Amino acid sequence: MNKLFTFFLFFSLLLFSACATMDQTSRTIFAANTGNAIGSVAGLFIGESMGGRHGAFVGSSIGSIVGTAAGVMVVAEDNTSRNRNRIQEMPLQERANLVVTEIILEDENNNEGIDAGELCKITFVIVNESAVPAIDVRAVLNKKNGAGELVLSDPVPIGRIDSDESVRYSVAVTALPTLKTGLADFEIILKEGNGNIAYDEVFSVRTIHAKVEK
Repeated sequence: MNKLFTFFLFFSLLLFSACATMDQTSRTIFAANTGNAIGSVAGLFIGESMGGRHGAFVGSSIGSIVGTAAGVMVVAEDNTSRNRNRIQEMPLQERANLVVTEIILEDENNNEGIDAGELCKITFVIVNESAVPAIDVRAVLNKKNGAGELVLSDPVPIGRIDSDESVRYSVAVTALPTLKTGLADFEIILKEGNGNIAYDEVFSVRTIHAKVEK
């Protein structure tokens, strides 16, 4: 019995070492043939010890079938393990890295603020700092504290921004006559692809109640 255990252990080591350098089809064929041969010999030994020549024949036949199946199963399990490792080793696709590098306020009287009743424009310089293109880019400018008396133009899709490419995105801002002096807070959000947020920043602009004459 110990000899039989040693025999099967040698079979397993032989099968793994031989299959390591073969492709999947070759490994399956080799394992089936090797399992058939070794199973047949093992069955012959067992059958002969239990039932003479007839037992040896029956044991050899059964061992051949079992050995073939075992060989194929060993290779199938090895292939499953290889495929699992290959999937785990696949690198995740890099996401685009969008950054607003500059925010520019263009106001009518150039006092670096938004005056009541004034028409202004806020421009964002957007750069793709990654090695992959950003697809279906959209910018969303939200009004926050102190911006209730400001009216923003409708958003416009930006589209594709290639690696290291810089684009300018502008939003028209109309100040109502009731605008108070203080600060208006905004939030600029950049979305790309299926709506993932690629960038988010809150900034402030000075507001002035009394419009300064030119």
